[in-house]
Amino acid sequence: MLGGTVDAIISKSELFVRGVGLLLAEFEGEVKVFSAREENMTKTIEKLGDEIGNDWDSILLTYPIFYFPSKLEFAKYLIEDRLYWRKYRGKKTKKEKWQVLRDYSEYVHNAGLFNPMDRILRILADKTGRKTPIVFANYRELHKGAAAICFKGKINSIFHDIFPARGNSFEETIDVIKNAGYYIIERISTVKAGLGIGKVNGMKVVEYFKKKTVSEDIKRKEFLNKAEDGSIRLTTPYGISFISKRMYGSINLGVMSYPVEIWPSLFELDYFYDRTAFSGEYGTTIHSFAKIADRKKFIDSFDFYIMDNQSISMCPYDLHKLPEILDRKSRDWFGVFSTTPSAYLPSPDRRYLTEIDNNICIGCSGTSVMLEFMK
Repeated sequence: MLGGTVDAIISKSELFVRGVGLLLAEFEGEVKVFSAREENMTKTIEKLGDEIGNDWDSILLTYPIFYFPSKLEFAKYLIEDRLYWRKYRGKKTKKEKWQVLRDYSEYVHNAGLFNPMDRILRILADKTGRKTPIVFANYRELHKGAAAICFKGKINSIFHDIFPARGNSFEETIDVIKNAGYYIIERISTVKAGLGIGKVNGMKVVEYFKKKTVSEDIKRKEFLNKAEDGSIRLTTPYGISFISKRMYGSINLGVMSYPVEIWPSLFELDYFYDRTAFSGEYGTTIHSFAKIADRKKFIDSFDFYIMDNQSISMCPYDLHKLPEILDRKSRDWFGVFSTTPSAYLPSPDRRYLTEIDNNICIGCSGTSVMLEFMK
């Protein structure tokens, strides 16, 4: 059995945002669950990959991309954040500033606070022989460990993003972003390294965000109270649209007016250009997410959908139509909404905008996954 926290559950007739879901399914093949917990997530995934081996057709991985178990942990993080910011501010050269950001990145990773999803996918893909059709990352309440359920048999794993194909250069991808449901607010330059962003256009990230948007100013005490009662908002229409140096893919890192000095990243920033764009996100229709069902391989199958939780805010007017749409495309199915699915794809079927490294597709919005089990 594999379990975790999700944002919503969807079935043939209804969508639930509260409650517990238990999925029982028959599968003609081999199924096994692996788990590990080491001193940091990099070592955890390395150990997990060694245990899994390379003899599986599909792997469903779940781990915490960020983890703050208590108000005290949040308070400790904010103190360390200020200390690293003072060190950053005291450095004169960009090289010295980069080193502070890398030291900050090592701290947040070793403390288990932020775990970059692209690194996790690279490690697991390497350890398992890069033979798995898909790796799905659901980063929620699993403490500081990771677990994977592995399948061997008649299974079809599908990854989908709602965006047009990425460009063949930095400027081409900027143009793609403009036509992919985003609007470019301003071209920007960043000082970044590891998992930390020091400045955007010469300003702290949060100060820049407040200047360019109309946003609520959240103080430290209020932030800690929200952390304790679980009411911190984790979705935002604004973000930094980073473009990868290797593939010219793009990922939008959300930004909000939270009281932090160095803005943390959910992926490794060294793979991306320093120059990029600050953008806002338009809404879309639920049909753009449901298109994943058009790529079904089996007629008589059980289909497990994992939808991006951002679709709830991106499709407020027609989200209720999703059960009806999926019911027309799948005979037997079940679905969940979770923090953005990501994947390792040995042979991508198109130029995904979210492919930021060879065969590695990650996104902070706009992605979904389907596991299709042959009956």
